[in-house]
Amino acid sequence: MLTFRFTFVFQIAVTAGAFAQLPELRDLDTSGWDCLSKLEGDARTQDGKGRNQQKNRFRIDLAGLDIPSVETASFLAGVAHYDRQIEKSAT
Repeated sequence: MLTFRFTFVFQIAVTAGAFAQLPELRDLDTSGWDCLSKLEGDARTQDGKGRNQQKNRFRIDLAGLDIPSVETASFLAGVAHYDRQIEKSAT
């Protein structure tokens, strides 16, 4: 009987989670952020500023690259293809 109760409560929780609404995404105004002009961040010491500048990574230009648009079905098909390649090379 306890197993039945647990299973029933679990099914209700999963069903409720499946129908939960995600919060609506909104545009974020980044015009007030000084990230591009202040590469040292908020460091207070000179060596801290130097470390922060070394940790920064610059934007990569993706304009010339062919990046495919991937929806779930095509992504999973690509993963399955990759898995088959791995299995062939392992044997």
